[in-house]
Amino acid sequence: MRRTFSAMLTAVTVCMVCSATGQAAPIFLDYGDFDSRLGELAASAGIAAFTSSEIDTIKANIKSDLDAIYADFDATFVETDPGGVAVIDFGLTAAPGALGVADGIDFGNQVAADIARVFSANFDFIIESAEPRATQIDELSAALAGTAAHELAHNLGLRHHDAYGDLTYTGGDIATGGAQNAYVMATGSTGLNETGRETLREFTDHSKVKLSFAAGFNAVLPTTITEVADVASTIAAATAAAAVTLDPLTAVARSAVNILGEISTSGDSDIFRLELTAGTTLTADVNNDFGSGFPSGFSNGNTELRIYNPSGVMVASSLRSGYSASTYGNTPASGDGFDPAVYNVPIDTTGNWFVQVLGESGVTGDYQLLLHADTITSTTVVPEPSSMALLGIGLMSAGAWRRRRQRKEQYQTDSAA
Repeated sequence: MRRTFSAMLTAVTVCMVCSATGQAAPIFLDYGDFDSRLGELAASAGIAAFTSSEIDTIKANIKSDLDAIYADFDATFVETDPGGVAVIDFGLTAAPGALGVADGIDFGNQVAADIARVFSANFDFIIESAEPRATQIDELSAALAGTAAHELAHNLGLRHHDAYGDLTYTGGDIATGGAQNAYVMATGSTGLNETGRETLREFTDHSKVKLSFAAGFNAVLPTTITEVADVASTIAAATAAAAVTLDPLTAVARSAVNILGEISTSGDSDIFRLELTAGTTLTADVNNDFGSGFPSGFSNGNTELRIYNPSGVMVASSLRSGYSASTYGNTPASGDGFDPAVYNVPIDTTGNWFVQVLGESGVTGDYQLLLHADTITSTTVVPEPSSMALLGIGLMSAGAWRRRRQRKEQYQTDSAA
C-alpha cells in the first residue's frame, strides 16, 4: 500500500523501456569429467562402457534436445567456455538419487553466470540392460538433457510448481491426472517417473512467460514496473486508478507485466486493476522476499493472492503454491509449498478485474507480482501518464532485491524420488 504509480513518466518513456534488448549470451556445456561419470554409470548399470563415439553421440543428442526445449528463446549452447556465462556442468558427483541442482531461483536472470549441475553418474536407473544399445543412448541423452534444461530454468527463475502452470483454476485443489509431468519443471515430487525422464519435455505457457523476462535470453524484455507511492488498498480506489498494462510476448501467446511491490506495514494490501475481455484467462504469480520458514500461517512468502471480478466478488485465491504429485492447490503439504499463484482463472465478463496482494499480520517485505493473460488487442490498455513508473533496461533496477531473492533451497534439487 506504500505507493501509487508515479505521474512523472510520459508514454514515450514507456515505449523506450519496453523495447530494451536482452543481449543474448551463450550457455557453456561443461563436459569436464563427463567421460568418467558415464563410466561410473555404465558400471552401476551393468553394461559395457560407452565408447568415445557413443559419448559424442550423447553430447550431440543433449545439445539437440536443449536447442529444442529453449527454441523460443535466444539460447545458444556451446562446448567452448567463453567465460562469464551460464554453465551446465555434467561432470560433478553427488550422493545416489540426486540428479541435479541449481545455484538459485533467479527470476529475470540478474546473475548471469549461474551454474546448473547435472550428476550424470546417478542416471543408471535409466538404463535397461535388455534394451538395444541405441535405445539406451537415446533415453539416457533425453534424461540428461531434461535435467540440464530443468536446472538451467531454476537459474532463470522457474520453480517446480511451474510445471502445473497450464492448469485452469477450478475454485479449489485441482486433480491434474499427471498432466504436469509432460513439462520441464516436473520432478520426483510432482510424480515424474523414468518414462517421463526419457521423453523430450517442454515448458508450460506460464514457464515461457517467466522465461520471457530473463535477461540474456530474449531480444526484447517485457515491462517491469515499480511502485513509487501508495497503491490502492480498496477496489473502489483501484477502480479510480489507471489500469495496469500487459505487453504482448513473442515466445507465447500471452501478454504480461511484472510488478515490484512492497508489503510495507502489517496487514498491508495492494490492489491492481486490469481491463480484461471475456473468454480469456488470467494468471497471477507472487514471488516474495520475506525470508524462509512458515511463520504463523499463510505461506512461506507470507502473502495471500486474491482475484476479484468486475462486481467485486472474489473468484480465486491462493495462500501458497502447494502440490502433492497429481494434486495442485493450497491443501497439499508436500512439494514447494511456497509463494501463492493461481493459473488461468477464467475471465467470464469483460471489464475491470482486480488482483490483490495481502500481507500477513506482522510481516513486511518486497514482492514481485507477475500477471499474464491471453493476448487479445483489446486487453492491452495504454497506460495513462500518471499510472506507473517503469524501471530501466536492466529489467529490475532492484538488483539487490533480486540477489536477496536468489537463494539455495531444498526445492531446487531434482531427484529421482
